[in-house]
Amino acid sequence: MAGPGVLLALGGSWPAPAGSRGLGRRRRRGLRGGSAAGPPQNVSAAAAGGARGQLCVRWQPPSPYLESSLAYELALQAPGLPPRTVGVAAGRREQRVGALRGSTPYSVRARARPDGLSYGGYWSPWSPPATAVTPW
Repeated sequence: MAGPGVLLALGGSWPAPAGSRGLGRRRRRGLRGGSAAGPPQNVSAAAAGGARGQLCVRWQPPSPYLESSLAYELALQAPGLPPRTVGVAAGRREQRVGALRGSTPYSVRARARPDGLSYGGYWSPWSPPATAVTPW
């Protein structure tokens, strides 16, 4: 049991301070080093069911314990085309990306960041690239 003046915040929550009209406050917990544990793992890309100009990108979270608390960003690059980034909501492990040039090889990388709701932090390093060719 904590003594007087000692705040015990195991779950990242604590009572509201006096005079705050009873509204509870929730503090975001930070991750060690300020980033997700590392980049997403096993990033892969493949043609999305034969749909023209679409790729399906899949990955594993850097830590299974943080899976629902990590948002992602994908970076797609094709020779001679400007790079494209796509944001992915927290908790997802797959994203279909459309409006790409058909019959074109793409390099795809992913990175993770705490969603800002459960944890705070910065973007992880980029994953190693995966490659795939879009269907015509």
